Amino acid sequence: AAAKLQTQGGHIQVEGAAGDLNAFTAGGHINTGYIHGEANLHSGGGHIRSAGIGGKAELATEGGNITVGKAGNFVAVKTGGGQIDFGEVRGSVHAQTGGGGIRVMYVSGPMDVESSGGSICLTRVSGSVRAETGSGTITAWINPEAAGSVAAASVSLSGASQLTSGAGDIVVFLPRNLAANIEAVVEHGGEHRIEADPALAMQIAKSVQAGGPLKAIAALNGGGPLLKLKTSGGKIKLQYLEAETALWDSMMRDQKARMARDLTMTPVAEREMQWPEPALAPQAPTPPSPGQHSEWTGNWVDKLEIRLLGGLREDGDDFQKRIVSAPRPAYPEIARKAGIEGMVRLQVRLTQDGKIEVQKILEGDTVLADAAIAAVKQWRGKPVRMDGKPVEVISTVSFEFHLR
Repeated sequence: AAAKLQTQGGHIQVEGAAGDLNAFTAGGHINTGYIHGEANLHSGGGHIRSAGIGGKAELATEGGNITVGKAGNFVAVKTGGGQIDFGEVRGSVHAQTGGGGIRVMYVSGPMDVESSGGSICLTRVSGSVRAETGSGTITAWINPEAAGSVAAASVSLSGASQLTSGAGDIVVFLPRNLAANIEAVVEHGGEHRIEADPALAMQIAKSVQAGGPLKAIAALNGGGPLLKLKTSGGKIKLQYLEAETALWDSMMRDQKARMARDLTMTPVAEREMQWPEPALAPQAPTPPSPGQHSEWTGNWVDKLEIRLLGGLREDGDDFQKRIVSAPRPAYPEIARKAGIEGMVRLQVRLTQDGKIEVQKILEGDTVLADAAIAAVKQWRGKPVRMDGKPVEVISTVSFEFHLR
């Protein structure tokens, strides 16, 4: 059985498919439940989300996010600039984004992921992997499947692997029984750019030139498939898995929460997200005089919005002008350790007494979003009146979290 769905701009939502599914939209979102057969999903710019795909899959969008909960076969995904998220893939993965981040919970087969500038987080690498980003951070937990009696002595990746970042850091966590040859290369930066657990016994070849290339090698448990780490201007850090079990647990919980949130989205909910992107709030605005408020000249559309939504919707840039106190969020230490960065976008409400309430997370990593929410709860704005009566205002605010 096969289904073919096509629209020139609207959303496509499929609860499930017993066979293959081909879906195309020129600009809307594609949301599906479990597809038992093969999937070919394409959008001109919207998000693509699938709870699960049993057969081979090809997913592509010109700029939206791509989320896949489970996959049982080869999956190829490509987006012009959105975020890519995978849950569990019992096959191989090829993922490419023009600028967003990539997060993968578990892939049993070979993995090839590439971002032009976003961060890459791989919470369990079981097979061979190639990961590359132009400037983001790569964080990877290497944890191959145990195989028979050999597992008690050692584990190894299925083939040669490479993690490459242009300017970002590379952080790798390894099991103590991993059999591998490690090669770490920092092209610029000097001797302190490679940090490794002393038990790894890395042999470091220092450059004779200050700030020149730095290379370190090690043969773990007798050696095995090559794991090459390379960055042009960042740092390389190697640790054993048990050193950061709490961090790994946190990353897994965060990814599960993100996946659950993304996969419950509907086209109706998505339409509420298509508001203009606001600028970041000023860091030190001048507080208003006590009792100061702003007047909104209302029309019948505004009055209808108040009845339906309980408040007035406002463009993000205009909303920022109402903010009078806006402390910046602190960078979460757990996100810093894991190399997580990116944008957080929140839907907020300016209440009648000038407080800012967070209604929901529209975009962003859960760990970063928690920090943004904590900051926004301390914000204050000018209360709004329409026809002499206090009203509430609904809008969005955004934050960029960057490690560099």
